Amino acid sequence: MIAFKSGSVDRCSICGVANAAQMLSCATCATKVHPDCAGLPERVVTVALGYMWSCIECKKCTVCEKPDNEDAMMFCDRCDRGYHTFCVGLTAPPTGTWVCTNFCADQTSQSKCNKCSGATRKEVGSRKSSRTRLCDSSSVAA
Repeated sequence: MIAFKSGSVDRCSICGVANAAQMLSCATCATKVHPDCAGLPERVVTVALGYMWSCIECKKCTVCEKPDNEDAMMFCDRCDRGYHTFCVGLTAPPTGTWVCTNFCADQTSQSKCNKCSGATRKEVGSRKSSRTRLCDSSSVAA
C-alpha cells in the first residue's frame, strides 16, 4: 500500500514528516515509512508494493510465520520478506546478496552468474542445500 498526499495526515514513523509523496504501509500495524527512511532500495519497494508488506517490528518468517529468533532472521534482497536461516536450510545468514526461492529466484531463474561456473539461479536453487545465493547480484548477466 502507498500513502499519497491527501487531506489526511500520514506521518513516517521514522522521520515524522507528514504527507510525503510515497510511503509503505505495514499490513499488520498500519505503520507508515518512507522507503528511504527504512533503507529500502527502489527495486525492493517496487516488489513490496505488490504484497502485504510488514514493517521490521511486525515482520515474520515467511516459512514458519513466527516472529521470534530475530538473530536468525534475514531478509530477501529482492522482496524484503523475512526468513529464519534454519527455515531455509542455512546455519547463518549469507554474506552479500540473498534472494528467496519462494517468490524471487524464479523471476531471474535463467540469469547466469559471471563469477561461479555460470550456474543459473534455478540450478543453484535446485541443489540439495537450500542456498540460493549466487556470488553477487551485480555479477549476474541476463
